Amino acid sequence: MTVREKTKGVTILEIILVLAVLMIVSTLTLQGLSSYRYSQALSSETTQVLSFLNKARTETLSSKEDQGYGVRINGDRIILFPGLVFSSSTPGNEEHILNSSIEISNLSLAGGGLDIIFERLTGESQNYGTFRLILQSDPLQYRIISVKQTGFISVE
Repeated sequence: MTVREKTKGVTILEIILVLAVLMIVSTLTLQGLSSYRYSQALSSETTQVLSFLNKARTETLSSKEDQGYGVRINGDRIILFPGLVFSSSTPGNEEHILNSSIEISNLSLAGGGLDIIFERLTGESQNYGTFRLILQSDPLQYRIISVKQTGFISVE
C-alpha cells in the first residue's frame, strides 16, 4: 500500500469548513430570530398602550365611579389614573412598565404635559396629540400613537 492511495476518513480542513458554514448559518438565524423578537415586543407594547388609552376613554364615557380617567405617558411606562389630575399616590392607578427594548419618545400633546385626560359625556380630550413607541435597537422601527381631539385613538 502506497502513501498516495485513498484513505478513509475526514481531513481537518473539511471539518473546519463544515464548522465555518454552520457558524455562518447559525449567526444569520439568530439575528433573524432576534429581530423578530424585538418586532413582536413592539407590536405587543403598542397593543398594551392602545388598551390603556381605550380603557381610560371607555371608563370615562361610562362614568365609572362618577369621574373621568386619564393616561400618563412617561419614558418607560404608562399609567392609567382616575380623576382629572395625575397623582402617583392614587390607589386606583394602573401602571404598565414597557419592555426594556421599547421606549416612548416624541411626545407632543396639545397644551404640553404628559397626561391624556378624557372628558366625561363626550370622550374628547383637550390633551390630544401623538407619541412614538420606538425599538431601541433599531430606531427606524416605531409606531406612532395618535389621540385625536375627539378622543379617537389610532396607530400609524
